[in-house]
Amino acid sequence: MKRVKKVFDPQGLLNPGKITGTPPMDQSFRYQPEAKKVIEPTAFNWTADGGLLRAVERCSGSGDCIKSSLAGGTMCPSYMGTRDEKHSTRGRANALRAFLQGQKEVDGMGLDEMAGVLDLCLSCKACKSECPSGVDMARLKAEFMQYFHDQRGVDFGTRVMAHLPLINRWLFPFRQLANPLLSTLWLKRRLNGLAGISKERTLPTYSAKRFDTWFHRQGGLIDERPNGRVMLLADEFTNFYDSPIGIKTVLLLHRLGYGVVLAPIKESGRTQISKGFVRSAGVIAKHNLHKLKRRVTADLPLVGIEPSTVLTFRDEYPDLVPQSMRQQALDTAEHTFTIEEFLHREMKAGRILPSAFTDAERDIQFHAHCYQKSLSHTSIIKEVLSFPKNYSATEIPSGCCGMAGGFGYEEKHYHLSMKIGELTLFPHVRQTPESTLLVAPGHSCRHQIKDGTQRDAVHPVELLFEALL
Repeated sequence: MKRVKKVFDPQGLLNPGKITGTPPMDQSFRYQPEAKKVIEPTAFNWTADGGLLRAVERCSGSGDCIKSSLAGGTMCPSYMGTRDEKHSTRGRANALRAFLQGQKEVDGMGLDEMAGVLDLCLSCKACKSECPSGVDMARLKAEFMQYFHDQRGVDFGTRVMAHLPLINRWLFPFRQLANPLLSTLWLKRRLNGLAGISKERTLPTYSAKRFDTWFHRQGGLIDERPNGRVMLLADEFTNFYDSPIGIKTVLLLHRLGYGVVLAPIKESGRTQISKGFVRSAGVIAKHNLHKLKRRVTADLPLVGIEPSTVLTFRDEYPDLVPQSMRQQALDTAEHTFTIEEFLHREMKAGRILPSAFTDAERDIQFHAHCYQKSLSHTSIIKEVLSFPKNYSATEIPSGCCGMAGGFGYEEKHYHLSMKIGELTLFPHVRQTPESTLLVAPGHSCRHQIKDGTQRDAVHPVELLFEALL
């Protein structure tokens, strides 16, 4: 056929776009004879995937991530906001595969170019559950960013975001001075110059008191109760920004018949993972598991208020710690729950009854955190919020809110963050009647809703606490 075509079409003018001169079948393979191992050793344990490159190779190119917000789902928010395949799960996987093979000649894929491809990934983890192949681009990004920091160093803004829990511990004693400053244009301009934080963002203020300090000053909240006890995680967001939610969680559990023990840890490592400080997160994970050793059990589960932090124990910890601690991490993960998951389990078991709550009618719209969509089930939130007899909860059909922890605070990401919010979430919230209560379990989700719509959303615990008789 090649000879026939050459006779009748020597200039290749006919059938434009048709490929006829393909290379031999034993050439032009995707893999080179010897793949270059660029990132070695890795910070995460990729053994279950057969190595880092094989984890990237999970992407089969099906293109499920190449869709608009009208198609529903969460994956992939950065593609939905930009409509550029480079900013999709598939685009990132293809680029990362080329980089890991050392194919720097492929589209000029060097270290800085690869960082640019991954920069707009919100680390929402939607691809882990919605991609047919289960590509975990959030974890792949964190692994690469650790390598990038090792090679290029770390800028000040990234370091601030990664170590925010430590900074909060330093600044919290001066909250009465800090809180008024956080809303001033003077401070926003300086944070923009120093750390790249957008001047257009409102900044979260500190609570009047630390949640863990309040807890330790209480008496009678960890006594034996008819339904047993739980170990509550005073995470790095609840502890400093959302103390009232933490307090209501303790009081809610106590009123429902549960004693509460505070987990003996200060932070989860979530901020470190999200900014590529994976080895630092591994140190935190080892420290936390040492503190929790033989303490988290079926009779004393670990329960968290902020979805992103508590689900880190389930999702990343087993692959962050040494092999000798992996089984302990898996055992801890088995008995770790979001507060919604725990309440749902107890409601199903009949240990929490509808009679504990009001009979008043209430319409509720809720936006689930991305990690709950990926690592848990949003139906759990719906059932928990609808548990009081005449409460009716409906999930907002939104994907990622666009904030994604520190992502939406950064100047370079602010406009994309808000654009993602405008795809579905913001318009839906604006159309929701004032009489309908808005609920969002995630700290950053509530902040994004407030910034984008000027509407307040509450945590599920706040709703249930107010519904108690």
